[in-house]
Amino acid sequence: MKAAALESQAAPKGAGNGRRWAGNRISRFMPPFLATMVILVLWEAAISLFDVPRFILPRPSAAIALMFTDFGYFRPHIWITLQETVFGFVLAVALSVPTAVMIVSVSWLEKAFFPLLVWSQVVPKMALAPLFLIWLGFGISSKILMVLLLAFFPILLNAMIGLKSLEIEKRYLAQSIGASRLQMFWRIQLPAALPVMFAGLKVGVTLALIGAVVGEFVGAAKGLGRLLILANSNLDTALLFAAVGWLSILGVGLYLIIDAMERLSIPWHVSQRPQR
Repeated sequence: MKAAALESQAAPKGAGNGRRWAGNRISRFMPPFLATMVILVLWEAAISLFDVPRFILPRPSAAIALMFTDFGYFRPHIWITLQETVFGFVLAVALSVPTAVMIVSVSWLEKAFFPLLVWSQVVPKMALAPLFLIWLGFGISSKILMVLLLAFFPILLNAMIGLKSLEIEKRYLAQSIGASRLQMFWRIQLPAALPVMFAGLKVGVTLALIGAVVGEFVGAAKGLGRLLILANSNLDTALLFAAVGWLSILGVGLYLIIDAMERLSIPWHVSQRPQR
């Protein structure tokens, strides 16, 4: 009888938690959705009111319809740009995080190499894109390299800041209980650095998509950046806005993936607490 009573009490609680979770998600995404709808309606109305030519500014309804009715046309270009972005971003993370750990752990490495890393960011990446094309050709490799260069530094910088931000009291406490340097890193320093590191990942993933498009601008057979060039040369503004729309969807989707990983990794952090 007691077990049955406990089960009957647990069921409503679980259902309440599920409704609360769904309500939080809806309340989070509803404001930007409504704002987007208002902008699109005003855009559509302004074109009708002022009779704007289609080659200058298309109706949003036409661009959205083109995005989904001709999805088969966009699909290979979306897939190429997505591959370039994901591969380059993963490579940037795999290189930047260990580099940050080494620089923070060994003081002379920061003095010797960090100024060179900062200098490398001053060089315009667009100026290097033709050189990458000569070295690696028109394939996906030159675009991955461009993505890597754009995404690498913000991830590295945020990882370094996060790893350096450990309070000295926590460090002394870990040393007082006999924690080794490796234990201190995995159990204290790295978890404390994760919030700042995820901020770098969010910036890096948006720059990664920009890097893929910049690489496709210089030279590519396929990709959404290539579509933008073709649409611009043909004054096909509907196609141009449709390509921008798919780029926006990719960018928001990748950002939300990083955001979900952050919520799963650091649910204890103050930034993940529900706002009232």
